[in-house]
Amino acid sequence: MKKITKALFPIAGMGTRLLPATKAVPKELLPVYDRPILEVLVEEVVDAGIHEIIFVTSRKKSALENHFDAYPELEKKLEEEGKTELFEKIRKFRNVKFTYVRQAEPKGDGHAMQCAEHLFGDEPFLVIFGDELLFGPSSSVQQLLSAYEKTNTSIIGVRHVPTAEISSYGVVAPLLKVDSNEKNTHEKGEIFQIQGVVEKPRPEDAPSNFAVIGKYICTPEIWKALEDSQKISSGEIRLIDGFSEILAKKGVLYASEMKGFRFDTGNPKGLFLANLYSALQNGVTKEEIEAFL
Repeated sequence: MKKITKALFPIAGMGTRLLPATKAVPKELLPVYDRPILEVLVEEVVDAGIHEIIFVTSRKKSALENHFDAYPELEKKLEEEGKTELFEKIRKFRNVKFTYVRQAEPKGDGHAMQCAEHLFGDEPFLVIFGDELLFGPSSSVQQLLSAYEKTNTSIIGVRHVPTAEISSYGVVAPLLKVDSNEKNTHEKGEIFQIQGVVEKPRPEDAPSNFAVIGKYICTPEIWKALEDSQKISSGEIRLIDGFSEILAKKGVLYASEMKGFRFDTGNPKGLFLANLYSALQNGVTKEEIEAFL
């Protein structure tokens, strides 16, 4: 089994759900308490032992490159002023290799991935989108890596969501049936094999309540699958279509239910709640928040 050493972040999107905040600022740099969303996600990847990160960006996201670049003048100032904690915070990614690739036009997340295909060869890799935050005892990256060690194949990260919300997501169809309590017959949190992915189904048509949340592990076969899905697609090239191609030809694909508190920071409500949760983890007390409210 090949070890995963690289992570891919397809983050070229315009962030339209967060306008007007994202008109000039990339959504991935909006703050979650005292850190940008993207920094929280990158830190998860680095803490899991992955030190090579590839960003697929667009022409309006040069600020992302600046954020992870060295800033000698600021570092010197903080060091001279004895602000050790801040000094370490802005230098914590100094040993990480960042690579940036441009997606010239929006042709889907699968196309964004294809823009960086030359950097991966025959290696398995992690894929993280810039919207979903998951806070818990074990990071989402660590959970995915653990699932990969057990299956040695592509993994789709999923979460169990209420029926009323299911039409907003891609939904996996477990190989085993879902019981009347809307849970997979496996124990919650276990890895399970799937037989399909349905994009934004009506609640009555959903094959399960396990929604795709933008965290994956891909094996090298995804590149041929994306190429094949492109041939039959009349529009965007999507990662989910690539997974469907893998299922059609190989018949083996797994999902892993992610544990933790989940926040969709791609919309104002989710971003606000993520900020509130993060504030409570960083010294702001419940009493202070209640007093303000």
